[in-house]
Amino acid sequence: GVRTEVTEEFRVNPKVVGTLVQEFADIVVSLGQEKMGISKLGLVKGSSLPPVLSSFEDDRLYPNLGTAKTPSKDDILLFSPDLIILGGRTAGFYEQYKKDFPNTDILDISNTSFSIDAMEQVYRNIAKIFPSIEAELLGKLDVILNGFENIKNNFKNKTVLILGINGDDISSFGAKSRFGFIYNELGFNNPDP
Repeated sequence: GVRTEVTEEFRVNPKVVGTLVQEFADIVVSLGQEKMGISKLGLVKGSSLPPVLSSFEDDRLYPNLGTAKTPSKDDILLFSPDLIILGGRTAGFYEQYKKDFPNTDILDISNTSFSIDAMEQVYRNIAKIFPSIEAELLGKLDVILNGFENIKNNFKNKTVLILGINGDDISSFGAKSRFGFIYNELGFNNPDP
């Protein structure tokens, strides 16, 4: 089921972090693993990492915890993280991992509503867990939020159609899709509600 308003206690400054979402690894690249106080980082890699995460390719330094579709429970157990970060495709493992890893904090950074508020809460939660980067991370959040405000203010009454092209298939995406924030949050008009 969908979890809303979950209140949990997390240990701050976890040293061994396993992330099953690459978005968190991107934050580590941006803010610095050492500055965050992370001594060991393991992540899902799949067959390859995007170029921005290429510094994590060495499996000896950054253990491979499987793929986003099928994280390796055995590799996670061997890695013995203080914190496991889930999200998106891996969010469904939340309840199971709470049982499988009772001494590990489990943080779900999903944004299933694709909303700006949910994104902001993810940043704020990460900032609470890693206080050494709180000011810098929340500063980056402010830049993003200001960018969204600029879009809202400068593109009023504009109409946008979101198309997805996959081979010979063309799809459009509306207000209830994963791209709905363009209509719901940024205020663009939907040409075909």
